Amino acid sequence: MIHESTRTHLACLLLVAALTGCGGGSSSTPGGPNPVPTPTPQPTPPDPRDMLPPGPVASYSIELRSIQSPQGEYRDIVQDPATGHWIVYQGDFVVFDSDQLNATGQTCKWVNDPQWFIDGMDLPEQTLHPNGVVFRKGSSNAFLLRVDMAAEGEFRLGGRVDGVDSNPLVVESRRR
Repeated sequence: MIHESTRTHLACLLLVAALTGCGGGSSSTPGGPNPVPTPTPQPTPPDPRDMLPPGPVASYSIELRSIQSPQGEYRDIVQDPATGHWIVYQGDFVVFDSDQLNATGQTCKWVNDPQWFIDGMDLPEQTLHPNGVVFRKGSSNAFLLRVDMAAEGEFRLGGRVDGVDSNPLVVESRRR
């Protein structure tokens, strides 16, 4: 037989155990559950155009910026004096750069990112051009064109920003 004091003691323990199991734990906010934290919005990176002089774009030029061999060595940029073609080699990683200027000759704000054309065709990133010579890589900077020379051959490169066409470049990829 259980004594009355033991029975009271067990009833209190069961009541305490039942109450601590309710509600999922303690609450730091009186009268309700813990609030769910609101995510802090990430700041938007600044637009690179914000610090530039106003447009509109009056001229747009492209140039060969760098050539890296398959061994990771940077090579001098060479133009064939007889043809004016820029010389690269099969397997090279090549970067072309571009610059947009307003009527006063300042690098200026633009509206639409530039388009790059190889042999007159807009070539999407991560695509081998139909001529088989150029593989376009991705770039986080729309004013840089990054390509691998997949084969030997010749191609014409051009660009356009805000309806203004660039100077054309003729590039010749040779076998090593």
